[in-house]
Amino acid sequence: MKLIYILLLFLFTPVLNALDSNDKSSNQFKGPSVYELDSTWINQNGVNVNLEELKGKPYIVTMAFTGCRYSCPLIIEELKRIDRKFTAKQRAQYGIIFFSIDPTNDTPSVLRAYAKKSGIDLNRWIFMTSNDETVRDLAAAVGFKYKKDAKMGFSHSNLITVLDRNGSINFQQKAINQNRTDIINALKKLLAKKKN
Repeated sequence: MKLIYILLLFLFTPVLNALDSNDKSSNQFKGPSVYELDSTWINQNGVNVNLEELKGKPYIVTMAFTGCRYSCPLIIEELKRIDRKFTAKQRAQYGIIFFSIDPTNDTPSVLRAYAKKSGIDLNRWIFMTSNDETVRDLAAAVGFKYKKDAKMGFSHSNLITVLDRNGSINFQQKAINQNRTDIINALKKLLAKKKN
């Protein structure tokens, strides 16, 4: 089973990465901040969170879904590897957000269980769900591509985005198992900047 999983990953990841890198005309958000979307999400504790409430510290964000058995677990592991490159003091200065693209199935309790199963520290990570329209708006804002797929639930980009303290896109890593130096350096530079 594990071998099939790895083979599928290697078959699908290059296709999704190619879609990302070849798309020069993106629907990417043109405003200075994704917080301008003024959208409301629900976190893993069932609490409503307006994106604008996140202002004040940088975030590493991804869009994925808990029912994914292919690339999403690898994205979670990639986020953990990036996170381990920082000291405890640095980690206290930023957060990590998992935005679900599957609001039908990813309820707050499902997100909480997934985080626990994945060994996630929910004092630092936030898992969010919303409705289809809100998910589409955020996906367009960060240039995340996805579509429903009968076999896998969704086919989607493997995008990890660094947002600055104001919600502007600072850096994007568009593939899994990519050199992490650039994303780590981008976040370190953000952390070195003093708050306005």
